Amino acid sequence: GYLRNSSNLIELQYIDDKLKTAARRSGAEFISARSYLCQYEECLAEIGPTERRRLVAWDDAHLTEEGASFLVHAILGDDLL
Repeated sequence: GYLRNSSNLIELQYIDDKLKTAARRSGAEFISARSYLCQYEECLAEIGPTERRRLVAWDDAHLTEEGASFLVHAILGDDLL
């Protein structure tokens, strides 16, 4: 499920934009966790089937093991190591 989080998303978008610009200047690729975990003003809070829901993050900056695994799979898909 998703939780509404409009207060920080504008600031996070600003930070993402700065990091993307810095990465591009140095020839690196920037991958935004926010773009995979948030949409509009809501961010993913839980994953999994209803009877076995798992939290995605402990707080506003630290993913749980399940949240980190979800993010890696979302970014890399079939290209996992």
